[in-house]
Amino acid sequence: MLARNVMSPHPFCLTEKDTVRQAAQLMKEKDVGAIPVVKSEKERTVTGIVTDRDLCTKILAEARSPETSVREVMHRDPVSCTANHSVEDCIALMQRHRIRRLPVVDEHANCIGIIALADIALHLSAEAVASTLAEISRPAPGVKKAA
Repeated sequence: MLARNVMSPHPFCLTEKDTVRQAAQLMKEKDVGAIPVVKSEKERTVTGIVTDRDLCTKILAEARSPETSVREVMHRDPVSCTANHSVEDCIALMQRHRIRRLPVVDEHANCIGIIALADIALHLSAEAVASTLAEISRPAPGVKKAA
């Protein structure tokens, strides 16, 4: 199975100039936890991704303004795949980089979709989902889990 078969096509995107307030509002409105960041509305080259966790840890926890630009909190150059990657390759990328969402890009790095762990859950076996979640949730090297 290919990424194109499981991805959510035409994801909502932000630009680096948008604010984290706009990001939070879009996440709430569209019921998503991550939004790709692109160069512009016309040029959808992926430059980053912003997650609900970024908003919590980099804005709320630091008492920063909701008018902070997305550029200041996004993950730059996110891991991505193409529509022709196998789902197994996508899962391996998610596991290796401990990420729950993977932008899907075309040959020009334009955002054409996104694969979330939920998309994997809808299309693969429970065992594949469980092992992917377990690997993604494993603490990064050097990080201790709370007791």
